[in-house]
Amino acid sequence: MRLKFLAALLAISCGVYAQPKVTPLNKPKAENIYDIKNLFLQQELHNPADRDEDGDDNDLTRFNRWFNMMEPRTYPDGNMPRPDALLEASLQMNAASKAAKKTTGTNTWNLVGPTIVPTNFNGIGRINCIVLAPQDTSTIFVGSACGGVWVSHDGGTSWVSNADNFPSLSVADIAVNPKHIDTIYAATGDGYGYENGSYQIFWGGLYSAGVMMSTDTGHTWATTGLSYLQSNNDMIQKLLIHPRRTNILMAATRNGLMRSTDAGATWANVAGGHIYSLAFHPYNPDTVYAIDSANLIISYNAGATWAIRYAGINLSDRSTLGVSKASPSSVWVLNNSNNVLRSYNYGHTFTPTSTSPSTLAAFYGYYDRVLAISPTDSNTIYAFGKNMTRSVNNGVNWTVIDNSHKVHVDYHVATVNPLRDQTIYSGDDGGISVSYNGGSS
Repeated sequence: MRLKFLAALLAISCGVYAQPKVTPLNKPKAENIYDIKNLFLQQELHNPADRDEDGDDNDLTRFNRWFNMMEPRTYPDGNMPRPDALLEASLQMNAASKAAKKTTGTNTWNLVGPTIVPTNFNGIGRINCIVLAPQDTSTIFVGSACGGVWVSHDGGTSWVSNADNFPSLSVADIAVNPKHIDTIYAATGDGYGYENGSYQIFWGGLYSAGVMMSTDTGHTWATTGLSYLQSNNDMIQKLLIHPRRTNILMAATRNGLMRSTDAGATWANVAGGHIYSLAFHPYNPDTVYAIDSANLIISYNAGATWAIRYAGINLSDRSTLGVSKASPSSVWVLNNSNNVLRSYNYGHTFTPTSTSPSTLAAFYGYYDRVLAISPTDSNTIYAFGKNMTRSVNNGVNWTVIDNSHKVHVDYHVATVNPLRDQTIYSGDDGGISVSYNGGSS
């Protein structure tokens, strides 16, 4: 890979106005899309030391995809937009908007499409996360790659969103306060973009603008103390809220594990490295597991301090943790070698499943590597990549569970309903789908 300057491509003025809480990476900036294009072409076409990439999805293809998406969103002179100005204006006009709603007439806008047929896998766009409200699993929160947070209160029949003024419309993860489900947190930024490790070039949605907070089930939003500028080039991979001490939040980022003890007002970096995955012990949430670019690490004090539990379990790139109430001493890891590993002793030792799902699942490492464990039967494991696969015998055998391809390919999340374990939600490049029979249809 070349294109060191391309970090500038996404270092645009799309951040919030709060001060960043981490030191920005030392990256060049370019604010005009046509300047960026000229820089790209000079580097791409006039550097004889560079080697061409193999494959269809090379640097030029990815750049053109980004350019075609962004050009209509710039000002006429090519300067980048400022979503922070939109957010600030919307906050100032909030009271006036509420008053106006009482006096305006009927809605002058009508839906003209597209409408989605359940068997049509063309879908509505990529879903990054699916979170069910505790004790009320008919309330579903969804984070999309380019469309903010969506909420359904009827099990997915209808959806609403009031996140259009987010400083970054990419959403990587959502955390719901289990004691007050009207309080939710959204980790902005595209956690499923492609990241080249050598140069930290990022392709996907936008970088993170930090964590947003709502205290009225997503009707209104405000920034928290974890706020980034786009030029910080940060990503949030996972966001958790302590199920008992709900003032404690943890965010897994590419620059460490950030932790808040005051409901998001202030944050501290408590562990270094790129943190890819986080999971609470199913019965003792003061025990927290995480995976950085190499190791499984563990905390026994709700994330305040961390130590290596199992070294070398992952060699960079995306990995996913799994836990289950059905086997609280177990920890599962789907690592960057596309193997499913299981520990029966809280992560002290691991053994791979008898067979790997990688051939059937077709993992696309940086883009989709999803793991979920049944909360009632720890022998039932879901591993999603390009395809959905399932094992009902602890990884001895795997089967593809959407051979009819009624669901869009490329999966980013699998969420099992903790109250009805046969109900599984999947998020993919075409939207959100549900199975009521353990994935059989």
